[in-house]
Amino acid sequence: MLIAVVPNQAKQENVDLTREVAQRLSKLGVDVRVVCAEHSLPTAVQLAEALKGCDKVVAIGGDGTIMHVGKAAGALHLPVLG
Repeated sequence: MLIAVVPNQAKQENVDLTREVAQRLSKLGVDVRVVCAEHSLPTAVQLAEALKGCDKVVAIGGDGTIMHVGKAAGALHLPVLG
């Protein structure tokens, strides 16, 4: 199983949480793909490309982050956990 983790890196707490989530998933034997952009969110095009082949997506941030990630994930019929 491949899970994408998409943080909004505008806040340091999201960066820290992303690291922790990725480590915990890896310890459970899950393949993890962290999809990020420096100090922000990946663009819709970057997300669409990065989410290909993933089974699920974890969005780390607020409502806007979840909605942004959800649009890209929805086009690929991927479930999103916020």
